[in-house]
Amino acid sequence: MLSRVTQRLIPSKMSSDVSGLNTFSVDRLPMSLRREAARAASLGFGDQTPSAFAVRLNFQGCLSPVNAEAYDGNRGCHDTFPALGFTIVPMLAQVLCPAKVNLFLAVGPKDSRNYHPLRTIFQAIDLCDVVTIEKGEGKHRVVFDDPSIPADNTVTRALRLLNEVISLPPLLVTIEKHIPAESGLGGGSSDAAGVLRAAQKIAGVSIPLPELSGIAQAIGMDVPFFLTGGRAKAEGYGHIVTAQPDAPTEWIVVARPAVGTSTPEAYRQLDDKTYEWRDFPSGDELYNDFERVAPCESLDLIEALQTLGAKDAGLSGSGSAVFGRFDSEESAKKCVAQITEKGAQRAWVARSLTRSESLRMSGS
Repeated sequence: MLSRVTQRLIPSKMSSDVSGLNTFSVDRLPMSLRREAARAASLGFGDQTPSAFAVRLNFQGCLSPVNAEAYDGNRGCHDTFPALGFTIVPMLAQVLCPAKVNLFLAVGPKDSRNYHPLRTIFQAIDLCDVVTIEKGEGKHRVVFDDPSIPADNTVTRALRLLNEVISLPPLLVTIEKHIPAESGLGGGSSDAAGVLRAAQKIAGVSIPLPELSGIAQAIGMDVPFFLTGGRAKAEGYGHIVTAQPDAPTEWIVVARPAVGTSTPEAYRQLDDKTYEWRDFPSGDELYNDFERVAPCESLDLIEALQTLGAKDAGLSGSGSAVFGRFDSEESAKKCVAQITEKGAQRAWVARSLTRSESLRMSGS
């Protein structure tokens, strides 16, 4: 019996026949669906969907169905469920790719190559993109659920660089975006780092750390941090990463105004300012040089977070997202309920992550 089908398999928007049914038994299904439900149950779907399965939903607004193998642990078969609205595909790996906030960020003067050295303290948080990697056909293919992501992006660059050092089969990489772009939260960098980690598992090899760090740095300044996770200091051009001890859990509200921030433009504006390049703080102190050139909307949100109970608040990266630290989950949730009235287009409650939590990965 198919005792339970999770929202991941049959969400309420899928069909009027099963609308609103997040848990149901076969005898509650319309007759047209019962045969497929029983067949799905025989493949192991129910309360405990095997981690090696990925489910591709077959309705408008989701990815197109594919023909693929489904495994129940002992045998494989090709199977699709057109009436139920999903196809089972073999999932090679799935990675939760966390956002980050910068607890401290001091930007040095640009060098002869027009690069800026940094001193920063990163903290990973549980606002995550989801990267799913499946078997592909012919060549690598990268699909985002956000059509605004350009065709040449951090994930495609990661795959190109990986092909130079390890042998990978054709991969279909699907990215479910939850971390907003142009926000200073490191979503693109985290996605790339997730692919770097998963690719080694898929290929069955371990890339030496110096080489892996070189690949990460070539993709983007924040990518090396996401190979470390948790809390870490970074120096140089983001490539010198020093892991820090896991700190006690912190509750964080992340808020983004309607405007985004172009990182290159933020650096150009900062070059016109005169200020001292600060060293790392001796204590736990929020600081960010980009607040000197941040949009007014971001600065207003920093003030709003403090008004709504944050212990402290600041800009993340080059912005435009800001964050505040709260004493409890309850106080953070209260803030989110009100912050949109004070200029936030979107807001999230997030929790700080330990190193091991930052590097979670599942799959076969």
